[in-house]
Amino acid sequence: MPLADLRRSLERARTGRYAMPSFNVFDSGTLLAAVAAAAEREVPLAVAIDEAHFAHTDFEGFAALARTVAERAPVPVSVHVDHVRHLETVVRAIRSGCSSVLFDGFSLEFDEKVEQTRRVAELVHAAGMTAEAELGHVGQLHGREGSAEESQPTDPGRVEDFVRRTEIDVVAVSVGSTSGMTSESADLDLGLLERVIQASPCFFSMHGGSGIPPGQIKAAVGLGICKLSVFTRLANAGLEAGFAYAQTQASPALIGFADAARRGYQDAALAQLDVWGRARQA
Repeated sequence: MPLADLRRSLERARTGRYAMPSFNVFDSGTLLAAVAAAAEREVPLAVAIDEAHFAHTDFEGFAALARTVAERAPVPVSVHVDHVRHLETVVRAIRSGCSSVLFDGFSLEFDEKVEQTRRVAELVHAAGMTAEAELGHVGQLHGREGSAEESQPTDPGRVEDFVRRTEIDVVAVSVGSTSGMTSESADLDLGLLERVIQASPCFFSMHGGSGIPPGQIKAAVGLGICKLSVFTRLANAGLEAGFAYAQTQASPALIGFADAARRGYQDAALAQLDVWGRARQA
């Protein structure tokens, strides 16, 4: 199956009233686990490579591997580059043949964010890719500089103007979720989310899925969220499974640890997909 066009997957998700998963991956184990979970549940998937993880991998080599795995998958899989803050990364994503890019724009003033996002969208669209951008900012418990990044809620009054001026395809909203949460204790402002989604016919995504309670995920999807990003819950499950393996072995092997971690990540991904509900349209 060819590399999936994210916009087509999002349109199918919106029409079918479900959220397609965007699972962050950083090595072959997490990549294979994410795709295996999506294939088992028969859902389209975005495998997301975060710019913050570039320090831990060879991006171009990993993107090529991700494309190969995606093209062999029995369900539509897109290769997404997540939370980009540097124009150079956009160019690298284009040259690597990825499907989509999320421009973060963290700390930029609104007009500067509009200008930079517009430039990113121009480059991405010229390459036939999908453009996503944050409006507001989803907070991070562990930011790139080693300290927390505060959330900045999405202003529904700026959504239409932002989409019109930037020509992006997907708005990543900030309505109460926080990246890096280890418990389902986020409290989404569903009223704010409804006003945001009513402001534009574009696609809407949500990040920080690990900390959102299942009921609120379902409510957000019902309002129109059609892509949901998860990483921390999956990564922690993989880590716990790896440690559990090591504790049962007199002489643990790295390959055994990696296999156990991959299975733990995959099981957690399956559990997340079961919470959101199956989408048989893949």
